Amino acid sequence: MRKICRLLLLSQATLLLPALIHVGANAAAPRLVEENKIEMQKQTHQLEAAKSRTMEEMLADNATKQPLQVKEISFRPHGDPQKYEEMKKQAQDKTKAPQGRPEAKGPLAPPIIMGINFNGVNQTAAGGWYPPDTHGAVGKQHFVEVTNSNVSIYRKSDQVLQSSVSMNAFFGYFEEALFDPRCVHDKDWNRFIITAESFPEIDGDQWHFIAISKNWNAFSGWYIYAFNVGAIYGGAFWDYPQLGMDQDALIITANLFDPFYIGSALFTMSKARAYNGLGLGVPFWGGLMGTIAPPIVRDQNEWATLAVADPFTDNTGLYLYYLENAENPAFAALLGPYYLDVPDFFIPPSATQPGTASVLDTLDCRFVNAGTQIGNNLYQVHTVNLGGLPTPVWYLIDWWFGTLTVADSFFAAGPSNDWNASIVANNFNDVYVTWTSNNPSTGTNAQVRLSGRRNFDPLDIGAGVAAFTSPTYYTGYRWGDYSAVTVDSSVAGELRAWLVNETIINPTTWGSRIVRIGF
Repeated sequence: MRKICRLLLLSQATLLLPALIHVGANAAAPRLVEENKIEMQKQTHQLEAAKSRTMEEMLADNATKQPLQVKEISFRPHGDPQKYEEMKKQAQDKTKAPQGRPEAKGPLAPPIIMGINFNGVNQTAAGGWYPPDTHGAVGKQHFVEVTNSNVSIYRKSDQVLQSSVSMNAFFGYFEEALFDPRCVHDKDWNRFIITAESFPEIDGDQWHFIAISKNWNAFSGWYIYAFNVGAIYGGAFWDYPQLGMDQDALIITANLFDPFYIGSALFTMSKARAYNGLGLGVPFWGGLMGTIAPPIVRDQNEWATLAVADPFTDNTGLYLYYLENAENPAFAALLGPYYLDVPDFFIPPSATQPGTASVLDTLDCRFVNAGTQIGNNLYQVHTVNLGGLPTPVWYLIDWWFGTLTVADSFFAAGPSNDWNASIVANNFNDVYVTWTSNNPSTGTNAQVRLSGRRNFDPLDIGAGVAAFTSPTYYTGYRWGDYSAVTVDSSVAGELRAWLVNETIINPTTWGSRIVRIGF
């Protein structure tokens, strides 16, 4: 049995991480053997009722109040920063590549681009920030794109930009700059959810904001919550938050720094109360492994499975947390982490570019986005080092039995750099992916690529197709930190998805691209 000691942030104690336990087919939940069962200690914070904001108020603030600008967002690895630099430097040496890259796979059947492929917000319009942190979600009539530090709303029918405001104006907060945005759509309640964090205020308060549309219409008003993560987590810096959900609750995770990485954290919010703007109790945890990726649970399962890929702790496996009763502060329980053996993974090298010595950041093997949980299946993807090249690897995990079904790479071509990947599955286990790719050997600059598979296809994702190829290289600040692809549940059979990913306008200016894809 594999055991590791980890430092608990809240209790300053150590705990043992047991091996993943396989559960029986007739179990009502993942069966955690009692001597291995670790229920993470939680606390509860009472959150006040939401403030209600109209789009008119947001537009008025955007026109009259200057947004706060930091512009440069530093990357913080979830491990020792000196070790991270050493690992990145070693990854650049192709003679020390951990394993050979397999043969490039030809394109499979669709998905293909389905008639919509247009420019989203760019660095200038978004206020000059970098990296962009492109993210977004599709609903019944709108696509909502968020970046550092902007919220833009497009009409699906003709892709007209209907609104574009700063994050400060959107949330009605002007004390500090806002960054690290996420946006998801709740298909069951037909709501958009947008989150972002502030930089700490002078007194150490740091705010995590949660906005929830009042209905399917992104223009009919929003509920705004503010969670003081600075006060809750003892002044530690809250960074790289992720947003997921199960049938009854929103799930938010983040990394904590003081000044270096000290653990990760999680809190949940009851949908029944948050979607009505009511006050609510918020259960929260600290002292967790990072970076924790929550799931988007697409069915009515009461368990949510969160995943961690942490090469600083163990590059031979993933770790899973199980979250139950997330909507109820009294009964919410977080169990784990539990080890799941996968092929060894290694920190990826930075992506080289044609025509310049500048490289693009590929991060630290973390899962950069929420996974998809449907039935027994959990889908996730991250970027690793294969044959000396950054390469996405996707996983299909049977979280119910704690077993690995797929661990497979995908990339554009043999010598290409491929990274910044996101994955989503629909209710029928059809899969869509997007990622960034370039190929210095052919002079190909950064592309927005897409691929996927139908549920009856081989357990494989091919090289896909390019939706957009940037006209030049990028010498600006960092690339990333993430992309997004979301299922359009308004389409029969959920055979359409929308993606948003980063592009290059000129060597110092990023852009974004929004694409509809489908089978």
